[in-house]
Amino acid sequence: IAGTPMHSKSCSAIKNALTHENDLIYTRDFYTMIILSTLKSFKLIKNQVSFESHQFNKIRKLFTKNIDFLVLINSYQKKQYKHKKSIVLHDCVWEKDIKKYTIYGCEKKSIFFSGSCTKEKGIERLLSLADNLEDYKFYIASLENYKDSNLPRHFIKKNIIWLGRLKREEIICFLEKMEYCILPNEINYKNNL
Repeated sequence: IAGTPMHSKSCSAIKNALTHENDLIYTRDFYTMIILSTLKSFKLIKNQVSFESHQFNKIRKLFTKNIDFLVLINSYQKKQYKHKKSIVLHDCVWEKDIKKYTIYGCEKKSIFFSGSCTKEKGIERLLSLADNLEDYKFYIASLENYKDSNLPRHFIKKNIIWLGRLKREEIICFLEKMEYCILPNEINYKNNL
């Protein structure tokens, strides 16, 4: 609901989960996780809680100490969180969702990236690659909703088309059309948070 604070939606979701006497509450929402973590620290709920994390920072790490299970989307996060009950389930598109095309079905010299445009996700490496492969066209779908009109100055490149935030179906369409898809994660990136 427009204008509704995020924590209000979280409280509503938690109330609903507790009303139905669930043994396990699974969330991907940061605010819901904070509330559940706080409730668990004061032993106000007995439910087990699982949190699916798509990014790491020190605040998240602090609150996940009270979370029973942590689902992560990459090994980098697993090393950073150091949670005793964590598992890596890589974020992906299922193979069945991608139609098989012959080499003639894709745009030649095209490279697609979808994700967060941060240093740990390799955006600097991707920008450098665009500088070195000027005859390639890069298509970037960003979680930050970057488009040609709202880019940080150093992201502007002639051969990069910024698509903004795309829906899953739109991402699959691009995957079908691109010659290459890239995930330039920085495995040695040190998070300074």
